[in-house]
Amino acid sequence: MSVKEATDCFKLAGAIAGRIRDGEEVAVTTKGAIPVLVAVKAIALAQDYLADDSIDLKFAVAFADLDDTTSGRNLGLSTFLHMSLLARNV
Repeated sequence: MSVKEATDCFKLAGAIAGRIRDGEEVAVTTKGAIPVLVAVKAIALAQDYLADDSIDLKFAVAFADLDDTTSGRNLGLSTFLHMSLLARNV
């Protein structure tokens, strides 16, 4: 999943929780201060959404050098944050 400045953290949290409930692997990739904040808020909200299902959610962060295609233009390689979500039943 890709997160941008305009991403709604509540919708993203719902999408994360839904995929986790379906047993899918989930990762979030983002770049920039505001998108990182949106991603972390969404992960925290998703953790709340999954608490009733007895699912604990954590994430691990790594750097990823990817092609930056912001605004439909290829801006070359750029460093993004890649957050892998780890779910477990408690």
